[in-house]
Amino acid sequence: MNKTVFLTGSGGNLGPIWTEILEADGYKVFGIDLPRYDVRDKIGMLIAKKECISRYGVPNVIINNAAIDPKPQGESGISDNFSDMIDVNLKGAENVIHTFAEDMKVKGGVIINIGSMLGFVAANPQLYPEGFMKPYGYGASKAGLLGLTRNVGVYYGKWGIRCVMLALGPVESDKWNPEFRAKLVQTMPLGRFISKEDLKAGLMFCINSPNFNARGLLIDGGYSAR
Repeated sequence: MNKTVFLTGSGGNLGPIWTEILEADGYKVFGIDLPRYDVRDKIGMLIAKKECISRYGVPNVIINNAAIDPKPQGESGISDNFSDMIDVNLKGAENVIHTFAEDMKVKGGVIINIGSMLGFVAANPQLYPEGFMKPYGYGASKAGLLGLTRNVGVYYGKWGIRCVMLALGPVESDKWNPEFRAKLVQTMPLGRFISKEDLKAGLMFCINSPNFNARGLLIDGGYSAR
């Protein structure tokens, strides 16, 4: 079986983790990221596809991991960068899907869109310093990604192409602001962030579950159930 992955956002926070997990399982990973590749660029994605296929063959796994989450400028920045987040996080994912879908029809495969618990619930203003609120463009883009997942999974299912979302809560990292992390972890029913082992379990489930399609797998420790 061909075990090739086309991964966007390979240089970001999660990209290296996905690559490590996949390569340990025998996958060949063709990763892309800025500045060479931009998921918004239709011609650029066609070039990336050609390079991927030339090196490894048609991928049977697509992971739409590329996303942006820029900080706003105070309370008035709640709508800052809305269009940019929609363009990258949602329209960029659709561009990648459209680029590879015809090629994947031959042997099928799975498209995994990396989502967020904030696509299911709104950000909690009480977690943030006064005068600051997470821009709602991020949550809107991730909610839209779930809608895209459902429609792509239903439409392309007859060709053996599944489309699923792997939506995540806060992932353990040394990049968190200690004060914010302390407040956020208190809101997690399990009292911990998402671990690398959690990421591996979720990713492998999405790849290896042949009847899981057009749905989202939410790994957030129960946060969104509150």
